[in-house]
Amino acid sequence: MKADRSLQSAGRNLAPGVLLALAAAVRFYRIGTQSLWNDEGNSAVMAARSFALIARNASHDIHPPLYYWLLHVWSSVFGHSEAALRSLSAIFGIFLVWWTFEIANELLGRKEAVAAAAIVAASPLAIYYSQEARMYMMLAAVISFGVYLLVKANFAPGKSTLALVAGTIACGLYTHYTFPLAWLAVALTWLWKVRKDRKGIFEWSIAHLAALLLFLPWLPTAMRQVTTWPRSNAAVPLLHRLLNSWKWIAGGPLSPAEPEWLWFLLAAILALGIIRKFRYEPAVWLWFSIPFGAVLLPGLYKPSYLKFLVSALMPWSVLMAAGTFPLSKSNAGRSRLAEVAGSGALILVLAGFAMGDYAYFTNPKFARDDYRGMARYIEAVERPGDAIILDAPGQVEVFRYYYHGKLPIYPLPSQRPPDEKATISTLNRIVGKHNRVFALYWATDESDPHGIVEKFLASHGFKSIDRWRGNVRFVVYALPEKSPNLAPKGVLFGDLFELRSAGLYPSDLHAGDILQVFLQWKALHATKQRYKVSVQVLDSQNQVVAQQDGEPAGGSKPTNVWKQGEEVNDLHGVLIPFGTPPGDYRVYAVVYGKSDGRRLKSEQGDMLLLGRIHVSRPAAPPPEEIIGFEHKAGIVIHGARLLGFDSYKKGFSYAPETPIHPGDVLHITLYWKAIEKTDINWKVSIWLQGKGKKINSVEGYPAGPGFPPVLWKAGDLLKGEFDIIIPKDASPGIYDLRISSGERKSGVTIGRVKVSR
Repeated sequence: MKADRSLQSAGRNLAPGVLLALAAAVRFYRIGTQSLWNDEGNSAVMAARSFALIARNASHDIHPPLYYWLLHVWSSVFGHSEAALRSLSAIFGIFLVWWTFEIANELLGRKEAVAAAAIVAASPLAIYYSQEARMYMMLAAVISFGVYLLVKANFAPGKSTLALVAGTIACGLYTHYTFPLAWLAVALTWLWKVRKDRKGIFEWSIAHLAALLLFLPWLPTAMRQVTTWPRSNAAVPLLHRLLNSWKWIAGGPLSPAEPEWLWFLLAAILALGIIRKFRYEPAVWLWFSIPFGAVLLPGLYKPSYLKFLVSALMPWSVLMAAGTFPLSKSNAGRSRLAEVAGSGALILVLAGFAMGDYAYFTNPKFARDDYRGMARYIEAVERPGDAIILDAPGQVEVFRYYYHGKLPIYPLPSQRPPDEKATISTLNRIVGKHNRVFALYWATDESDPHGIVEKFLASHGFKSIDRWRGNVRFVVYALPEKSPNLAPKGVLFGDLFELRSAGLYPSDLHAGDILQVFLQWKALHATKQRYKVSVQVLDSQNQVVAQQDGEPAGGSKPTNVWKQGEEVNDLHGVLIPFGTPPGDYRVYAVVYGKSDGRRLKSEQGDMLLLGRIHVSRPAAPPPEEIIGFEHKAGIVIHGARLLGFDSYKKGFSYAPETPIHPGDVLHITLYWKAIEKTDINWKVSIWLQGKGKKINSVEGYPAGPGFPPVLWKAGDLLKGEFDIIIPKDASPGIYDLRISSGERKSGVTIGRVKVSR
């Protein structure tokens, strides 16, 4: 009998144990893979300071010091790596799963407790913030622990539990300034439960008074920070706020990766959970509705504040669990059907969450701001005379966490609100003594709402790289070393614009350099349409090896604001990519509609030749890690390693996910590293193969006709461009991308390409 009871007890504990193990596994999985983003960089710096200095700095922040104090202790034991800093949040995330299980077990029952814990364990919102070195998961865990203590004691805590509750309230106040909103619902529930019990009211008062006394040293600071911190003035419709908040609590930043049907299913389950009559249902609804409703308020709603919804994760999951099995305790005839329906609904919810979780771990679209990647790129290519501008000074801490180079860093604007005169004065000094600027734009709506820095750099520099790295725009400008020699053009583009003159500098450069292109336009007529200018560098086979597209004057002078007769100076910087083979190239200009892509015609057609340049072999090969490519390969052919390749519909390098259809041209870029010198002028053949059939193979020298393998030197990094026409009668499906050479005639599969209908 004892053995049977032991087995039964082990079985009952198996489910929560498995859930905790899975929760831990997913929260620690690749926890240090992504870069720290701006706020995490602030946590890293704070954790390295003393307790007193943390308190001093937190007194000027919107967050109290407790999390930073804990992180200081934690990192002193486990280190300051990304994984170490984030692991504290992962631990709190695991505790949240456990306390959710215990709370739901008390309120609903064992089955619903497993469902609630499973929902929190798989929640994309919970996983995301369990892998972030910030205090939000700690906030959710502290609130849940306080609720757990009260529910376990049936809202009549003994002395020791009462002391724990008071300490928990104080910890919550020292964790985040939104804690009172979430705790208000719990406090009201507790007060309602003991409203007829003088002793209970006294205990309720003592617990909150003790917590307030513990928080009293920080109370003046908290009042100052909360009352002076800027509020959102954005007029967002209530329905939009409601939908965004609902999607956020279900998926957080990963909600776009989850299927639309999930939102309707979750809403239906939540409605059932609210309707279900169980002992503490009104309390749980209150615990959820107050923090959820707070972020909907017009003055408080802001997309960046939606992360505060983690405080509602526990009650939300309990309500969801109640809605998953709403009929499980009804008459026996319907019990089995309810069990099946509830289990099916729970599986669907977890499957929807799994899609978001998978995207978080695999899709770069959902990665945090990549300060690590930007810092490594700058370190690899920096030269004397370069500079770094951080547009939003708050980036300094996270950037210095990664950047160990020698370039000067200028945080601009240096104050809020920005002082335009002082900022421009600093920018003039930067332009006067530097040749190239790496600019990181982040949170500019708050730090530089009028775009002082970007407008100045757009009018004084040649913008080349302009890429989003998470929520940070990484932009590289070449600053003119001398005035270019302008050649008169007088070429008309349609009946709208005249290219009066153009100049290129320098005419001889290396891979990795920025070609400075100066264009001078005149508006022949005013237009409401916005046009973009594309500067393209073509090889002898008319393959585009480098390109820069943008609206005139770095985007600061769109064509729809040009007045008739107005002249506009337009600077473009074209980065000659690393791996571009040495040789002669032609430079063209194209003008096309921003909305429809339609090119304007000139006397030379839809492309105007601006001039010619020569690319020389670099003095030293660039580091492999800065050669970005989409797919890895790693095969060796004739003493050269194929590092990787890109493949996309021709003309869509900016959107490689664009579907490829029969009749389209597939463009392939191969990236090579020469291992040793060769005397063989070998060629490669590339083709698609499906169901035993070849599709239009293409053959040529691996880095193009202008630089055959016999000219390569050991260590050279080179790239070659190839086009494969997809036949109009090609069947939709997945095709192998294969490559062969003289020594590999049968070919090797290096990737796959999908041809859509």
